[in-house]
Amino acid sequence: MDESNRVAKREKEDVARNMRNVEISKEDPEFSGPVTKLIGIIGERETPGGLPVGTKHLIWLAVQCALKQEPTYIRGHMRTALNHGYTLQQILEAIEVTVPSSGYPSFLHGYHIWKEIREEMKNKSE
Repeated sequence: MDESNRVAKREKEDVARNMRNVEISKEDPEFSGPVTKLIGIIGERETPGGLPVGTKHLIWLAVQCALKQEPTYIRGHMRTALNHGYTLQQILEAIEVTVPSSGYPSFLHGYHIWKEIREEMKNKSE
């Protein structure tokens, strides 16, 4: 599968995941509303002396890699970390941290997503 097909497939998966999230919010807004609000607070809030937003997303993506969670979410945290000044190398090192506690398969889970992001960035710069 060539790169453009992989990107299209990932975008389609992202849209499908977002649609499921919308569906959940319609089914049980009492549950999904507070969860969504909490995630927003964690992901966007900066307090004096606290962690910068980009650092939170760097930690978040490492934890999600360790738990082998949804690639869509890990990809989103990688992009947010990049948007907040982290480099691909720093993100790779965050993923490498998962090896001692979660094992090599967790690292590989994140590494494959990291490679996709790296290729997307490379293709955009050409």
